[in-house]
Amino acid sequence: MKKEKVSILNSQGLKLVGELEDTGSKDLCVLCHGFQSSKELPTFVSVSKALTESGFSTYRFDFTGNGESNGEFAYGNYWREAEDIRSVVNYWRYRGWRVISLIGHSKGGNAVLLYASKYKDVASIVNISGRFDLRRGIKGRLGGSKGVQKLKEDGVLDVYDRNGNFEFRVLKSDLDERRCARVWQKDTKQRRARH
Repeated sequence: MKKEKVSILNSQGLKLVGELEDTGSKDLCVLCHGFQSSKELPTFVSVSKALTESGFSTYRFDFTGNGESNGEFAYGNYWREAEDIRSVVNYWRYRGWRVISLIGHSKGGNAVLLYASKYKDVASIVNISGRFDLRRGIKGRLGGSKGVQKLKEDGVLDVYDRNGNFEFRVLKSDLDERRCARVWQKDTKQRRARH
């Protein structure tokens, strides 16, 4: 098996960095990490190993603003991540690979579902622990009701860990996008256009 770091430009011209594990098969599984994670997530390294041992090639990559990829991290960029996936799928198809599966973990699971709702061109979509209703779980990530209220009032919220270290910035538009990304509804595309 051959391992190779492969960078792909997304639709905004930003570099997405990933690792191809080429078994010699042109059947490719694309693995998409979760919130504030990377292609090096131990779970995904293990999933990639299991897939390659079964004869499939894999490509694990970092979304925009995560890991080694260019750009800024954003809290609610579900559709942008779906478009990152589109750039990856198109890149490999243009080079003669068959993207047979998109496998996403947590936020990446939601991104692969949104991708599938829009493009419908990959036969196997695997959602590992993606949130069913993206309107839930917000308070816990943003410091409770006070954090959500501050975000609504100020339009921006800096989130810190328990030790007081800066983790990420959330814009009100990020929160609005997350609340509008309805992965469980068939009319996701139409709903997005209304918001």
